[in-house]
Amino acid sequence: IYASHYLTNLAGGTCKIQSNTRTWGNPTMVSDEILDSSNPRIISHDDGNLYVAYDNIDNGLFDIIIRRGDHVGTGVSWAAKTRISASTSSRFPDLVELDSKKILLVWESQNTDGTSHISSAEMVGVEIGTAKSTITPIDISINSNRARNPRISVGNGEVVLVYEDDFDNEDVQEIFATHATQAPSGTSWDSPVLISDPTTASHLPVVCYVGSDFIIAWED
Repeated sequence: IYASHYLTNLAGGTCKIQSNTRTWGNPTMVSDEILDSSNPRIISHDDGNLYVAYDNIDNGLFDIIIRRGDHVGTGVSWAAKTRISASTSSRFPDLVELDSKKILLVWESQNTDGTSHISSAEMVGVEIGTAKSTITPIDISINSNRARNPRISVGNGEVVLVYEDDFDNEDVQEIFATHATQAPSGTSWDSPVLISDPTTASHLPVVCYVGSDFIIAWED
């Protein structure tokens, strides 16, 4: 996984791409593991740092890694990271900043029997890579069968997670959504709700918060 800094100039109060000069900085390596890393997601945080989550294969299994990037001048210095290891593969992470300033991370947990579920964990960004970074994953795709491709969004103290799942084991992926309200004690998830037509294969959901609503889109 690599990252590059985008350089712009300001003209008339707007951001204008420089047409005659290089607008991207030299790529810097984010994942320094030996084996394959894939599926990166990135957020900017209120603490002034960047956070990147990705999956990385190690000893035959994929783990989730989250890494902090310290914004320095016109570049980023990639610092501490935390590896979330499990007895089975974990892939396709997504992450958001909560109102509490904690980072909420979600990912697909793959089981040895071919099924999968969606897991989540909250962490304090500045503690990533330190002994204080405690990771307690929870399962949020209740009774799932092949839950995949989680995506998450936050707004107005609420959280919405979307994912696809062959819930009824008919070899047709459907879109599910679950809602949570942020609280000091942590994020408490509601039961998932079917969003798409169960007779049609649906894939790759995304979600965003606009105004006072959450908008979900997917491939059908």
